[in-house]
Amino acid sequence: MTKEEILIGLLKEQNEDAFEAIYEKYNKLVFLVINNIVQDKEASKELTSDTFMKMYKHISSYDIKRKFSTWLTTIARNTAINYINRDKNKNLVYDEELVNRVEASEEPSENASTIITSTLEGIERDVVKLKIVDNFTYQEISEILNISVSEVFRKYRSGIQKIKSSYKK
Repeated sequence: MTKEEILIGLLKEQNEDAFEAIYEKYNKLVFLVINNIVQDKEASKELTSDTFMKMYKHISSYDIKRKFSTWLTTIARNTAINYINRDKNKNLVYDEELVNRVEASEEPSENASTIITSTLEGIERDVVKLKIVDNFTYQEISEILNISVSEVFRKYRSGIQKIKSSYKK
């Protein structure tokens, strides 16, 4: 039996020292997984704590046949994605105002597609255009472009920020 398997056995018995040891071993990995998705260090710290609380609460469902780090990073990924989805509604209201401004541009010939194309490049342009002009969901865009939903969300937010910045100029 490996040291990790022993720790997990103790963790299943609600041993706090085992929890501390697992936390020390994996907290940086969990933080990196979460921060890669949400790209907000403060939120990532909080979500890292949430992930370890979820892990502790659900350790009895862990299958010893699976690799522990994979199970834990899956919890982290899901926690981060849930955070983004929860936060998404706030961003969508704000972005809708931007979409309305883009579509009702001062220059009649300038529509959303033109503004997006002239402001953004590459995959960022594709993501924003698919979302705003073609009304695809993040999941659909993910499938179309063959990238993760979290990457779609990051590219969309980044593209929207660039468009907002170009309007402020």
